[in-house]
Amino acid sequence: MQGTLSPMPTAARPLLAVLVAATALAGCSGSEESSSPDFQGEQKLVANVVEDLQDAGREQDADQVCQLLSEQLITTIRATAGGKATCAEAIDDAIQDADSFDLSVKSVTVTGTTAKAVVESEDRDKNVRDTIQFVKDGQRWKISALAG
Repeated sequence: MQGTLSPMPTAARPLLAVLVAATALAGCSGSEESSSPDFQGEQKLVANVVEDLQDAGREQDADQVCQLLSEQLITTIRATAGGKATCAEAIDDAIQDADSFDLSVKSVTVTGTTAKAVVESEDRDKNVRDTIQFVKDGQRWKISALAG
């Protein structure tokens, strides 16, 4: 799958697609190295959200994953989750399907109240790059969409 995806991918994808029915990483990588020290200011805050996503996935904490998502993405997830009542219920299934939650943030671009992070993961021994989109919600960055 190439190009921009809707906030909720239609087919299972490595990490991102699995966990938010697009937000967990399925791969074999074992690295827990932080990539946020490579960034400063708002870029670092965005990279920290990616790390928080990894941590929540590793801990199988669907509630924490949902706290990292924008309201619009949560609405989309719930609408397409086959009758799951809450975001956490929908995300929990995706977390169970993920093999790994390792992401490396390669770049972050901040434009006003939106941002994009290019992340790299490993899927079947191949490096895969995806883009996570963010929106500023008050003082916090929230995941708003995923793209390939």
